[in-house]
Amino acid sequence: MVERWEQLADGTVIDVDEEMTRLVTNVFASLFVSLDLDREDRALAPHWCGMLAGFSRRMAAPLKILLRVPSASNREFHRCLGAVEDRLSTVIADHQSCPHRFSDLLSAWLETSASKGACPASAKSIRDQMMLLLLAGRKNVSNALAWTVHLLAGHPAVAERAYTEAEEMAGGGAYIAAVQKEVLRLYPTAWLIARYCLEDDHLGQFHVPQGSTIFISPYAMHRNPVFWTEPESFDPDRFLGERGKQITPDMYLPFGVGPRTCIGNSLTELIMRITIAMLSPRFRFEPVLRHHVRIKAASSLSPRGGLPMVLRQRGSGPVRQELQSSTRARQ
Repeated sequence: MVERWEQLADGTVIDVDEEMTRLVTNVFASLFVSLDLDREDRALAPHWCGMLAGFSRRMAAPLKILLRVPSASNREFHRCLGAVEDRLSTVIADHQSCPHRFSDLLSAWLETSASKGACPASAKSIRDQMMLLLLAGRKNVSNALAWTVHLLAGHPAVAERAYTEAEEMAGGGAYIAAVQKEVLRLYPTAWLIARYCLEDDHLGQFHVPQGSTIFISPYAMHRNPVFWTEPESFDPDRFLGERGKQITPDMYLPFGVGPRTCIGNSLTELIMRITIAMLSPRFRFEPVLRHHVRIKAASSLSPRGGLPMVLRQRGSGPVRQELQSSTRARQ
């Protein structure tokens, strides 16, 4: 993505929401099943995106009977799904026949299952598990990255500090980590969490009967002035030093809390920090004039109608030169 952006003219307007969705989709495909949707598996990319978009539409369908209607969108979804399933079946067979060729989540899972003496899963079961992993959390992570760019564009001083740290430290350090945490405070991936009450209980003055569903909103908790000073402000310094030590797991829970904390929390944080550290030395972002950014609250918080942003080339720098050197060496 960085290489592609560097070919764009300074001042080009890009849809950050679309770009980050593509980035995370490709990262997941590479990380989980060693597919390269930007290069060797480029022909599969349209089917992959069509399959993912189709699943999103189907999850939001008000009447499930509509999913069986032979409409153009349903036919296109099944065509894309079939292409992806065929490719994944081939990938799984390759992993099973030569597991040491790969270094991804699928190979680690197959190796661990074998070492524990677990009954071998069927090819369809493995494929379905991989599909679930590729779907789950994709938009959560890409939305978090889109909000990161949005906040950095609106706070140039924070962006400059992140840039300075990324130039000095490959991969970033404490400040970029604080930026990532503060983004998820304002735009948590899990903005609404549901919990089922197993037995009668009391929360403060409220009686909670067995069988009730409790809704918890990290988005609201993260903006509660009881817990946060100037909660609406974007202030990564609140996660540093003594201020950071005062933040407890019951007041900051972008991934939930307790035994059902999101299994992808560490991966999300890692992807966000690496992306911030890669983009900061190379680009600046500016809001598009007269574009009002609004939140769309679905399974996660996304920018309604996309997130257009002016892309500025930052110029040369040590990290950028290192990337260009590594690119030439790879070529």
